[in-house]
Amino acid sequence: MALTQWRICVAKLCSRLLGNALPASPREVADAAGQETPARLGMLKANESRKGDGDMLPEIASQMPALEFGNRELDEPISLNEQGGIATVRELIADRAPASIREMFRINIRAGSHVRPIDQLDGNALKAVAVALLKVSDPRRRVASMGGGDFDTDQLMGEVERGTPMGQKIVRGVRLNGLLVESAVTSGKIRPRV
Repeated sequence: MALTQWRICVAKLCSRLLGNALPASPREVADAAGQETPARLGMLKANESRKGDGDMLPEIASQMPALEFGNRELDEPISLNEQGGIATVRELIADRAPASIREMFRINIRAGSHVRPIDQLDGNALKAVAVALLKVSDPRRRVASMGGGDFDTDQLMGEVERGTPMGQKIVRGVRLNGLLVESAVTSGKIRPRV
């Protein structure tokens, strides 16, 4: 699966987090509104027993096709290193990917700092990763949110830094994307784009 296709899936997920996606059925309308429908009660009960988003990702990663990464994606921020600096996907591969994957990408293990697991980042660390990712994104792209207006990159960075509801949704989306990429990298479900 090309990373572009994967990003479309993540974009759809983020779209739902941002409130852009319209519910498709009356049940989804009730669920989105928070009404206690049988479906929502079942979902809430199931979520109570779940440990976290990251717990199910290794299973998802084992079933998904390999993601393709080009140089641009390899240099995107994904987490923090042990010293608190921004770590890229390339550094994550060097630190935690199987040897065969590192060879495929021609990435050598570097002595020094390790990439912190996404699920171990606190709110401020996730904000830093989200802002770093926004800084390297295309400044011509805008994000629109139903009822929230549209935002350019600088405005989105401000939303994240201020911790507004929009900023919190972006941070959650960056966290989920990071967990998915991290699972793909550590399980060897990636390959270089040709």
